[in-house]
Amino acid sequence: MERRDLVGFITNDRLGTAAPRRRAPRHPQTRRAQVSVPEDFWQSLRALAEQAGTTPNDALVQLAQLSYREHQRAAELQRIAEERWTAFRCGRAQATAGSDALTDEDLVAASRAFSES
Repeated sequence: MERRDLVGFITNDRLGTAAPRRRAPRHPQTRRAQVSVPEDFWQSLRALAEQAGTTPNDALVQLAQLSYREHQRAAELQRIAEERWTAFRCGRAQATAGSDALTDEDLVAASRAFSES
């Protein structure tokens, strides 16, 4: 069905002729999505978009990208912390045991004290 046939198909005498919808251009490296947004959030997006000189949809995508990057960074930091803790514990286990060895509680306390300084 061609576009003009489709417009004719959705025409209603009571409503008049339907105007063709203008869609955002498609890009080969992007996907289109349709989402429902709570009204109060949409109003915030509109205000943010106006300040940024863009559309609410673009502001929503930019916020989603920012949130995703933050999530990825937090996961990476968690992975690094776990690797370092494991390496520290393995090194400690290989050290000679003696009265100078720290307990697990001592290690946690020392780690917290170091991170707070």
